Amino acid sequence: MVRSRSPLPAAEHEERLAEARRRVTDFERSTQADLIARLRAAEPLHPLLIVRALALVGCIGGSVATVGSLMVPWLDRGLAQRMAALEAASGLLIPVALGLLTVCAGVVLVSTQYAAAAAAVDAPWRPHEAKIHQRLVSDLRQLEAQTAVRDRLTPRSASPRSVPRS
Repeated sequence: MVRSRSPLPAAEHEERLAEARRRVTDFERSTQADLIARLRAAEPLHPLLIVRALALVGCIGGSVATVGSLMVPWLDRGLAQRMAALEAASGLLIPVALGLLTVCAGVVLVSTQYAAAAAAVDAPWRPHEAKIHQRLVSDLRQLEAQTAVRDRLTPRSASPRSVPRS
């Protein structure tokens, strides 16, 4: 922030103060990625992070297995016959079962993503975030102090009671 010796007009000073408050508020409203990175920095083996990683692996593995099970009839006739026998014995199509498991893993992934972000709200700032936040808050406090000084030094208009009646 550029500091000038001459006092700013009140309107411009109020605009700068509002802008500083907005920057602090915007910085404090972290995105999910920032929150999860903060949680990962504070507790790398947090249970929610582990479940989230396992759900991601399950989603990717389930997707590959589902597509692979759909491709089996074209790739290997013997394996296709064994798959057909398994489907007949279980009464459930293998690609459908794998697809449902993949969807369940996706639901777990999304829910642990939100749960990890909620758990990270109270996690400490990362060092570079703390420096940025401290600078923004310092700028805001400086502008608020200037406002307080300006308000004390600005003469008040006379109240209607103190004006003598003629």
